[in-house]
Amino acid sequence: MTIRRHIETANGKGCGLDSLARIAGYSKYHFLRLFHKHIGMTLHEYVDRCRRQAYRRLAADGLRQNAIADALGFAHPSTLTRWRKRMGAR
Repeated sequence: MTIRRHIETANGKGCGLDSLARIAGYSKYHFLRLFHKHIGMTLHEYVDRCRRQAYRRLAADGLRQNAIADALGFAHPSTLTRWRKRMGAR
């Protein structure tokens, strides 16, 4: 699925509902229903899963928190820290 590949490639950065629905060519609500039906999780859950995987990969490569926050689309490293605590990502 093109949308899945886009989310994974972008590490969740810029993967908001509006832009993804536009890429898919559906209304937001229809896109959400189709996404959940085909992927088995909500869009938000899937984006978070891709971000967790990317975080682990980037941290293992030795990137600093500032660079990781930017790569994952967080406005500030403190936002990344709050997200990590909420997600349980280490």
